[in-house]
Amino acid sequence: DKIYLDALKLIINEEEVSCVFLQLKLSIGYEIAYDILEKMEKEGYVSAPNEKTYKRKVLITKEQFEKLI
Repeated sequence: DKIYLDALKLIINEEEVSCVFLQLKLSIGYEIAYDILEKMEKEGYVSAPNEKTYKRKVLITKEQFEKLI
């Protein structure tokens, strides 16, 4: 969906992301941001959350993103 693609577009220029990052950048609620990151993790685009910071490493590249759109 559009929000998911917008989120992917946002993260390709970042090293790490979090729910708060997506909430602020996309003006969405925590649950939506969490669900987006969980889906991204399942698809291999971000890592599991760090146990201390809850940030996730971005694994998707610009080239991979461009193939999706």
